[in-house]
Amino acid sequence: MSALALILLAQLLTPEERTAFEGAIRLHLASDLDGALRGYREILDAHPDFVPARLYRAEAFWLLEKRDEARRDLSLGRGDLLLSRILGRTFGQSVDSDPLVARLSAAYPLEQNRFLATGTPGLILLSLGEFEEAIADYRRVTAIDPEDATFNRQMGAAFSSTKLFLPAVEAFERVVAAAPKDVSAWRQLGSANLVLQRWAPAIVALERAIDLAGEEGGLLLALGYAHERKPDTEKALLLYRRAVRLAPESGRPHYRIGRALMAQGKLEEAEKAFTKSSFLDPKMPEPLGFLGEIQLKRGESEHALATLERAVAVDPAYFEAYYHLARVYRRLGRGEEAQKALARYEELKREKRGVLSQEEVLALR
Repeated sequence: MSALALILLAQLLTPEERTAFEGAIRLHLASDLDGALRGYREILDAHPDFVPARLYRAEAFWLLEKRDEARRDLSLGRGDLLLSRILGRTFGQSVDSDPLVARLSAAYPLEQNRFLATGTPGLILLSLGEFEEAIADYRRVTAIDPEDATFNRQMGAAFSSTKLFLPAVEAFERVVAAAPKDVSAWRQLGSANLVLQRWAPAIVALERAIDLAGEEGGLLLALGYAHERKPDTEKALLLYRRAVRLAPESGRPHYRIGRALMAQGKLEEAEKAFTKSSFLDPKMPEPLGFLGEIQLKRGESEHALATLERAVAVDPAYFEAYYHLARVYRRLGRGEEAQKALARYEELKREKRGVLSQEEVLALR
């Protein structure tokens, strides 16, 4: 059967059938295999060629030691799916015994693992660092049932955790298409787009999450960050000030207000915001780093030095502060210390590459 035919078949599932299928999967995961089999049978009676249900049922039969039934279901599954090949190897079917399948079978023996059948190969591949194969397998499975919100949600979270944000966006876009009120999926879709610096789609997703969940500090900060980077600092300021009203004792919204004001060249107002942020949260190094930068702009080298040294004392891994420290040391004629600070800046910057920003982390929560 062609991929197009399978997609069309998947789309024939009614909402009631899809709900019943997901209910059978939940029974499967809870080890109620007889109940799961009844659910799969109902789906396959109506749609005999629906591959996901057939693979799930093959696994359930196998766990119940009904090997002949499992082999029969498996023989009708898609041979290019990794799970079909893994199960086939276990059941003694004739399948490609390539090194990858052998590695997967050895790493995750079915005797000890019960799982979402169509999603597991991708998750295993991710855990083994086989990223390209994981993405390819995900796309093969999605072509069979693009509206499977459970599977796409699971894979989107897995892709995000391994910093594969492009396929994560694909997965969460499919989740929200199938489940448009899924707040978590909208939130994670926005976060993945933030990491990819895709400001416009990040804004759309985060606004939708706020519409569904109501105003939350983390979402407002993430949305403001997207506007700040777009750049639309006026819109960002409005959002950051709304975050202040929600959490007046938090230092982070004031820090973000300072960032936006500084981008507008309003140094005095920015300084007040950074000072307020540092007062509310003395453990945040960022406001101190920006205060030091403002003092440096004014030529207040001694004050800047003291402020920046406080920043790195709060967080020795805050690499931005070392860049400004290097500038201060040069101005003060302390060349050797400037070189050390700059070297530390470069080292920490390399280590931090790919680490999520605070706004991206907040959006994921």
